[in-house]
Amino acid sequence: MDNQPVVLNGPAAAAERGIVTAFQELTLLPYLSVAENLLLGREPRGTLRLIRRGALTARARQVLAEHGVTSIDPGALVETLPLAQRQVVEIVRAVSQQPKVLLLDEPTSSLAEQEVGWLFGLVRGLCRAGTCVISPPIGGGR
Repeated sequence: MDNQPVVLNGPAAAAERGIVTAFQELTLLPYLSVAENLLLGREPRGTLRLIRRGALTARARQVLAEHGVTSIDPGALVETLPLAQRQVVEIVRAVSQQPKVLLLDEPTSSLAEQEVGWLFGLVRGLCRAGTCVISPPIGGGR
């Protein structure tokens, strides 16, 4: 990356270098809310380093909206969401980390046509902004 060889010893090291993956096999925690999953490890904190719960939901709503998602309640438990919405949350979580390189693992496998259109637009915007997006053909088999 940036004309330098890179050796990564795990997902945390990759994320530190700006390499993020949205997996087909979801990595979301089902008993946490959408907001908690979106901002896991990046939660808004107060002066005592305690998570600011009200700010967490507000920030998650903002992150979703920034990526064109208004139909998912940030307070909902992930386990209550349909599979397509869970996949959208997985993708937004990855993209919200502002990666230099985004790896998408069969991102359309559980998406309906409307979400596939959303994903196409998202990927076009990321590419225009300079993010390298690596994926099998999006929408393949459709």
